Amino acid sequence: MRQWTLNTENKRKFKLNLCEDFIVIGTSQRLIRLMSLLDIQQRIIHLQGLIISITYQNQLWIIHHSTQGLPKEQAMPYVYIDIENGNYLTGPLPLTPKTKLICIGGQCFYLEKSGYLTMLRRTKVNEFEPLLICNLKQEAEKNNLANYWLLGINDFDGKFQLRVIELCDHSYPELVPCQLFLFHYVYMK
Repeated sequence: MRQWTLNTENKRKFKLNLCEDFIVIGTSQRLIRLMSLLDIQQRIIHLQGLIISITYQNQLWIIHHSTQGLPKEQAMPYVYIDIENGNYLTGPLPLTPKTKLICIGGQCFYLEKSGYLTMLRRTKVNEFEPLLICNLKQEAEKNNLANYWLLGINDFDGKFQLRVIELCDHSYPELVPCQLFLFHYVYMK
């Protein structure tokens, strides 16, 4: 999966994702267009607010603003589409007070600026429930990491392994990381 944001001459923004079997185009008119790789439009989705993020292979996560929100608060819902199975789910993305969404990725994980890493786990009634995995910022401080980058998350049947690298005075990781840190967590069911 690759993601780009393009600015055109008339100041319109487009978010473009190239996934395994389709292309996703998000427009400044709050439209999501799903296209096949053969350039056949399969679906158009109209959103309530500005698009924040579009991500992940053939399971599409779209995060967008829904309202103006309160001061220093954000109201963001998600749209989840499983292209292969045709599942379409929507719901609120719960964020802690006075924080921002940093990234969503992997399967169903998202990270907040406050450091909270949360998993959206599917329930039996075909909804997602938020499960707090850890506070990554606190774990990084315990390991003397001032600046870090979350590389990936593995879920081994409720046991989570987080791969984090230390950033050496950079905002983004270099091509060859300095050192890899692993954090392990167990989610109790």
